[in-house]
Amino acid sequence: MNENTLTLKVDGADVTLDIGQDTAIDVEDLSGEMERIASLIAWYGRVLAAAIRSRDIADDDYRHWRATFARDHVTANPKDAEHKVKSAIESDRKFIQYKRVIRERGEIALRLQKAVDALEIKAEILR
Repeated sequence: MNENTLTLKVDGADVTLDIGQDTAIDVEDLSGEMERIASLIAWYGRVLAAAIRSRDIADDDYRHWRATFARDHVTANPKDAEHKVKSAIESDRKFIQYKRVIRERGEIALRLQKAVDALEIKAEILR
């Protein structure tokens, strides 16, 4: 795999995309390129939607964990100031784990958005 290849889950199935190949124009097969471009944009749009959903679910999980952690901390330490609760949250190992997952999934969504943008440019060139 290279930097232009991306593997992720879409609707429970592993999908590998070769963004470099899909966005390139095969000048030897312009007719085929024109026939495939609309479905390719639609497919990448579906994959992008799945990536955004995955990122949003990770963010929901993080927010739920954070709220539960804060509630439990305040229950156990009712006199702690807000900055101490925030410090307790951010020093917990799970905080870093959640934030990394959100960033990784956000990066995937951004890469896919840029791929869709490139496919739309390809479609314009093929017109």
